[in-house]
Amino acid sequence: MIDNNSSNNNFCNDSENKQNNETECETKNFQETYRDFIYHPGEYAYAKCIKVTENRYIFQCIDKYSYFYISKSLADEFNFNIEIDKYYWSKLGTDFKQTENNCQYSKVWFIADASKSNTGIEINQFANLHRKNDIIYAPITDKNIDYISVNISPNFTLRIESNKFKGQYSDFKQGDIAKFEIESLLRKENGKITVQLKPVFHETRNDKFLWDMLPKTMDYSEVTIPEKILGIINKNIQDKLFSYSTFTNCALDDNDDSLSREELISFLNEKYKIAYDSKKVTMHYNYNYYYMEFDTGEKDERGVPIHVCFKKKREEINRNWKCNLIGFSSAEREFEKYVYVDNWQKLLDELSDMLLKGENWDLSGENEKGKHFILKQYLKFTFYKVRIDNKITENIDKGIAVFDTGLVDKSYDNIYCYLEKNKNKYDFYERDWSFGYFATWGKGENGKNLPRLFAIQPNPAKYIDKLENIFYDTDKILFCDYEHIILDNINRLPFEFLKTKLKDYERFQKIINKYSNDPKSFKKFNEVSEYIKEDHKGDGKAYKEIQTSLETAVDTAIKYCRWNYKTAIPIYYPRTNGISLLLPLCLTNNDNRADVALVIEKLESGHYQGQTILTLDMAYQDARLICRPNSEWLTPENIETYHNIEDDDLDDFDE
Repeated sequence: MIDNNSSNNNFCNDSENKQNNETECETKNFQETYRDFIYHPGEYAYAKCIKVTENRYIFQCIDKYSYFYISKSLADEFNFNIEIDKYYWSKLGTDFKQTENNCQYSKVWFIADASKSNTGIEINQFANLHRKNDIIYAPITDKNIDYISVNISPNFTLRIESNKFKGQYSDFKQGDIAKFEIESLLRKENGKITVQLKPVFHETRNDKFLWDMLPKTMDYSEVTIPEKILGIINKNIQDKLFSYSTFTNCALDDNDDSLSREELISFLNEKYKIAYDSKKVTMHYNYNYYYMEFDTGEKDERGVPIHVCFKKKREEINRNWKCNLIGFSSAEREFEKYVYVDNWQKLLDELSDMLLKGENWDLSGENEKGKHFILKQYLKFTFYKVRIDNKITENIDKGIAVFDTGLVDKSYDNIYCYLEKNKNKYDFYERDWSFGYFATWGKGENGKNLPRLFAIQPNPAKYIDKLENIFYDTDKILFCDYEHIILDNINRLPFEFLKTKLKDYERFQKIINKYSNDPKSFKKFNEVSEYIKEDHKGDGKAYKEIQTSLETAVDTAIKYCRWNYKTAIPIYYPRTNGISLLLPLCLTNNDNRADVALVIEKLESGHYQGQTILTLDMAYQDARLICRPNSEWLTPENIETYHNIEDDDLDDFDE
């Protein structure tokens, strides 16, 4: 809608701007949290009439940043029936003006366009103004059990499958304005444009939803703790690994070093209360389970933080949490637990621009993990390492901190990450720090601040103590825990490999046929896993098929090492806070191309233990922490991101 009367083609006057200050100030909180979506000139905007003056209707777009007006004479001419607090679609003109006021954020005034909308024009304009991974807000126009419909322009409606909304499907109602990410936006050869959206859950609402599911205590009425877990806690206390004596309500008896179940639960309760009160209990979920974990504040003999982890099935939301692990859980969640990041993509783009050129920080092909995913994981794992090694330098008086990222700029100068005390009151978890900026020491405006603010320059993370540990000795014996690899991590194996090995097994074929119309379903991998576990308890024929192929692949990998000592790649393995090696396992006969990586640990005897397998993207992330892998088989370009599980990083909970 546009006012073609030149006498009315003026922006709101100063008095109107002053009257609208209150509206903009009310949206300031929104802008502080969501600065990832604003409307552009030429775009169809969804807007609410917020005010009626003597001559105009004033509108605010759903980005809470863009505004426009329509003269009453024009509305009457086109028979527009406009009501206060109602939403309308309008096309934003190309003429606009930015206005300043006392609030932190400016607002942009557009002249609206009165041209008739057309579906083809709408789709083309949307495609011209947006790209994959953009964030938009759109109204929900319809909802049923199978899908939710949203409008991204007056006549452009998209359907989103209800399963993409996961556990929050019921939160989305017809008429709501919801947040979405553009999952794909493609122009085909015939000119047709296809757009797919996926919901982005409101961070605070999602955090609150998960937090409300947490147990209030470790009491048996809310959690189930197996005797095996309590036995591990008891042993750690007796071995002086856990600082049991710090808790006055459960002191060891001089004559008896064995603790009752009640005393162990009381000990665990104290640990949980500390984590709960400081909002350091972490929750995640995938298709099948909710997970939670908390840091006990203790470390094992290798310096690895000891966590207690729980899970419950999503369909059993009212059942008890079951404790399934005590020990290491995840390295990457340490960053998320202590550092608040307002805009990850902006942070990664900033760091990428500073880096020494020539290294690929993206996975190849189409994937859902986003731009610079390898760089994101590198930063998270580096933070974990410098934190447990106490290599983060703090200025407590000023509430700031800095650590060495281990990366260098174009001049090979170290890049540091500067953190500030987190003052974002909308951060549900009230994390200690928020991201500030990246800088090199003493270079540029930000870099010159670092020596002024910090007396000590932090050291980078150190991963290698003995050089001999980064080479594989082919004269030693390699033992492999095939049961753990197959029974616990079968979902890391390529599905094409499983189809080849299990093609003659009727039950496996039934699983394949069941999901033939939904090849990306995660449920089929869970059913395959259950099938292999049952087979292993029985005659084990299917299990042996897989193990035999793995044994052959391991033997071949050792031959590769004899031929080329660089075949084995050293990695930092957070689970042991030490160096392990990766060997390539070629399973699908795809030109001797590695499908997964075997993680091997050197034993005190000098021999090796094969611990687990990693997908290649997981393997590259661990290897890149030490240095850029000089390898033919492990490069970002060689990694095909197949995902047999919904979220790889949740696997640590089940190790």
